[in-house]
Amino acid sequence: MFRNIVFLLFISTIPVKNVYSKNLLTIHNCIKIALENATSIQLKKNDLILSEAKLKRSYAGLFPTIEAGAEYIPYNKQHNYGLDQFGYSSDENAFFKDTQTYYTKSKSEDYSYYIRSNLNIFNGLSSIASIKSDKHEKTASNYALHRAKESIVYDILQLYYQLLLDKELLKISEQNLKNSQNVLKRIRQKVKLGDLSISDQYRQEAKVSTDEVTVLERKNNISIDKIALFKKMGINHSSEYTFADIIVDTKNLQGSIGDKDDLIFIAFKKRTDLKSAQESSKSIKNKIIKARSDYYPKIDFVFEMGSSATVIKDYYLENTKIELPKSLPIEDQLFDNIDLKYIISLRWKIFDGLTTSLAVQESKINYLNSRLYEEDLKREIISEIQTLIINYIKALKQIESTEKGLKSAKKAYETISARYELGLSDFIDLSDSQTSLLEAQSLRAQAIYNYGLQRQVVSHFTGTLDLSLYE
Repeated sequence: MFRNIVFLLFISTIPVKNVYSKNLLTIHNCIKIALENATSIQLKKNDLILSEAKLKRSYAGLFPTIEAGAEYIPYNKQHNYGLDQFGYSSDENAFFKDTQTYYTKSKSEDYSYYIRSNLNIFNGLSSIASIKSDKHEKTASNYALHRAKESIVYDILQLYYQLLLDKELLKISEQNLKNSQNVLKRIRQKVKLGDLSISDQYRQEAKVSTDEVTVLERKNNISIDKIALFKKMGINHSSEYTFADIIVDTKNLQGSIGDKDDLIFIAFKKRTDLKSAQESSKSIKNKIIKARSDYYPKIDFVFEMGSSATVIKDYYLENTKIELPKSLPIEDQLFDNIDLKYIISLRWKIFDGLTTSLAVQESKINYLNSRLYEEDLKREIISEIQTLIINYIKALKQIESTEKGLKSAKKAYETISARYELGLSDFIDLSDSQTSLLEAQSLRAQAIYNYGLQRQVVSHFTGTLDLSLYE
């Protein structure tokens, strides 16, 4: 980990008893709150839960299915034409004749139940492919969740540093406004004494107005920064919260964050978004095997057990009610006459309208697309590392150059201010020196916070962020 930024509370403007106030937010607090509330993290957690459920389902597919059912028909009325169910005879004196069709009508009450179990013996390796695919999908979801957390940390860092930068720029603008107001007071006194023309006063009054607008813009920027930060944290905006300052160590500058090839190697090894993409590709590859399984026959072992019972209420033959023997008790019919079946089933789709062929082709295309995304992500990582190094070098140079520029601007402003008081410099020189000082102070503040941020985001781009610091 790259850690050179020291977090300190800015206690010079608040009482000591409020240093540990629950309304004071440090960058650590903001990240922790965001990790708990971020919608993107909740979505990734839901994806992980779903992938775990899919994996359990795939494992369950290795076991036999069990199904049970029962049916009760309280009223069953049937009409039939044909030979009676009790038999027939060729004897001309018999009631039922084999040369005659009879009409029968019956009313009954029916009961039935069954238990069925199906165990797949062979399904073209579909079950094994599903398990492997869902395992990789679960791992990919886990990596995606980790990356979502890293992205939240990165976003909070950017927003927090931007807020602190705008606060610092506000202080600079307020001090600049105060300097302009002091200059205006002195100019007015000199105008009254006749040492300066009224035009200098007008021009300084215009400058004060411009500086006041700048202060208002800085305050507005801070309000916008807070809104964005609170939104990312997942809490409502509140004026009750204050934010702790960060002191960036600019004395012990590190000249480099590492060799480019080493950083790329680490990123390829550690970045969880790349790992997630790789696991997704493996998952999709196994789906090709699953899709191809429909080319092969399916063999199942089936066990069935069941029974039924019928209680005949009325029976009519040619509209003549027939008194039938009393039915056996329902319990005897249901449990004494149980039907058992052991079935070995073989099913093979000879032609399915190219449905299987389409499924295989779709899986292959999805796999090719996932590999393309994976390669594109690698190129993006290389680009991010290269940009990171460039930005860090730029931040170092800005630290060095703005330090020199600020010293020169201060000396120039002090010198020209003194000469202006003596009447040796005109108003334009004074205004230009004040503007240069303001710009130098602003650039210095930007350089400091940009350097601090660049040091912090190295772990995000290399995938070495330790999330346990915030959880």
